[in-house]
Amino acid sequence: MENCIKYGGAFQSGQDSNQVSMFDMAGGDDVEIPTPALPEVSEWTVFQRLNYEKEVVGIYISGHPMDDYELEVESFCDLGLKDLNEKINLLPNKEFAVAGIISNVGHLESRKGNKYGFFELQDMTGGMEFRIFGETYLKLSHFLTPGNFLYVKGNVQLKGKKFNPDGKSKEYSVQYMELLTNIRDKQLKKVHIRFDAALINHSSLDELEGLFETYVGDKSVYLDLIDYSDGTGVTLISRSKKVNVSNEFLKDLNEIMGYEGFSVNKSQLPKILNDIKKEQAQMKAEADAEAEEELVEDN
Repeated sequence: MENCIKYGGAFQSGQDSNQVSMFDMAGGDDVEIPTPALPEVSEWTVFQRLNYEKEVVGIYISGHPMDDYELEVESFCDLGLKDLNEKINLLPNKEFAVAGIISNVGHLESRKGNKYGFFELQDMTGGMEFRIFGETYLKLSHFLTPGNFLYVKGNVQLKGKKFNPDGKSKEYSVQYMELLTNIRDKQLKKVHIRFDAALINHSSLDELEGLFETYVGDKSVYLDLIDYSDGTGVTLISRSKKVNVSNEFLKDLNEIMGYEGFSVNKSQLPKILNDIKKEQAQMKAEADAEAEEELVEDN
């Protein structure tokens, strides 16, 4: 940047000068100011680019820092931060898990010398400020660094009487934290991959086998095959293959013919089959009612 500024100043000075140099008088070529060479720099990471967007414009433009953690949010979180923040008084008194990126942190000390802290967490729905005290703060304060991606568990509970005169106000009491980057490996035990039985073919199976070879890991793989024509399905387990359930693996699955989706640790097949049966029963009831109406009209 400094070289560019110097070059711009020198170029402008040359343009503004009305003096004729001895080179001009001699009929020689103009002396050109060399253009500064662009330095070789490494490309910004996605996270750096998004941070600069937020810093300059105030919002993320080309994505969100949480984009890479869609699986963790969908599979291991109970709700978004916007709902927790805005609807906390309507939620039942129980444990809820959330996740986000830390945007602001404060490490404080009370008049009595007790340490406590606060942090603001942001996800794709919104944000919320959390406070932690006492032993919980001492145990978890090392996680509180701006830019950290966190997985948080805590209890929704009634506030103390001193801060809750009507007895209806609730708070979120943080009990557990972990870096979000560790959650997939710690909590994901197996992956169920869904296919439409009518669309899957030999080529699909070959591509799937290729992905298993490319993304070798330690997570068990199950195939859920669904036959929509009669509302049946079957689950197959791959006993010899285990995979690394990375974002790249999940992205490549989308290219396989017949692929419909995935779930972690638990099959969605029973729910899907139940929904198919309900839909078929509703369609049959509507068809029977329509046939009955036509019969009445004919009579």
